[in-house]
Amino acid sequence: RHAIKPVIPKGQLYIQCFGPFEVFYNGEPLLSLTKRAKELFAYLVDQAGAVSSAADIISTLFPNNAESYFRVVKRDLEKALAEIGEEDILVKSWGKLGIRREKLLCDYYEYLDGNPDALNLYRGAYMLQYDWAQPTPLHMKEQ
Repeated sequence: RHAIKPVIPKGQLYIQCFGPFEVFYNGEPLLSLTKRAKELFAYLVDQAGAVSSAADIISTLFPNNAESYFRVVKRDLEKALAEIGEEDILVKSWGKLGIRREKLLCDYYEYLDGNPDALNLYRGAYMLQYDWAQPTPLHMKEQ
């Protein structure tokens, strides 16, 4: 059973973490994200605004790949966000990457902030397609 999606203002990016991770723009999935760029974005969203080192990201998402692979994936993410005018969501510095949490509409962030509507959206599934996302504070909150 899927939760009812919130109404998203036109031109707004919306991040769905409950169930499968998805990025919506104007109410439609953002198809310009490559599979790996989408996973990188999911990781950054999961960090809820904390900045991660390239080494941590690589060891979690791309353990068998070189730093050059990470740079290509990061560039793909930057390009997809730039195409919709949202490149300022990313926080970038030498060897570090994060997001500006306050710039995103996200079911997970609404849940963490105690929004009662978001509490109703959560049905026990979080970023289903990513194994690394399963042990989160969200799941511990229920115990």
